Amino acid sequence: MKINIEYSGFQKKQLEKLKGNFDYAQLTLSLAMDSKTMITERTLKGIDINGKAFKVYSKTPMYISKNTKGLKSYIKPVGKTGQKKFRNGKPHKAQYFALGYYEFRAFTGRGVDSDRLSFSGKMLKSMSAKQNGNNAILYFQSNEEALKAQGNQAKYNFFGLSIGELKIINTTLKNWYAKTIKEGLKNG
Repeated sequence: MKINIEYSGFQKKQLEKLKGNFDYAQLTLSLAMDSKTMITERTLKGIDINGKAFKVYSKTPMYISKNTKGLKSYIKPVGKTGQKKFRNGKPHKAQYFALGYYEFRAFTGRGVDSDRLSFSGKMLKSMSAKQNGNNAILYFQSNEEALKAQGNQAKYNFFGLSIGELKIINTTLKNWYAKTIKEGLKNG
């Protein structure tokens, strides 16, 4: 996500009178960090960009391997019938969840009322902002978390700003313009 500073003709004329006594890059970075906070808080509430609740967790039966990264301590290999070994005597390598991911979340003590995209919290914590000239870019620091976010974005549409959040950013920007112009003209 890229945040650009844009301003009206009147604002542009007023700001030009200040002759660069303000920091565009710092402003956009600050707005990007505000955006990150809004996206994170909304996502943790299970709400997408359009204000709709995320879909409930899947209840399609599934197996989760004991070798799945980050889940080893949760998974106790057991089959559909509760057996720990197959008929041939080999041990199960995965745990069966009859109610799918919904049951797995409950099993691990996570909430099941809504998908908050935060099983470990790593993806949302990986979201950051960096300056790029007078722009700021929101991105995911880890490639692994960026790929996870990309998959989640396709399903949940969480990464971006809602109309209400854009209005908040616009209000912040307008207030900054007014304050900067007032102070600059007073000092100039």
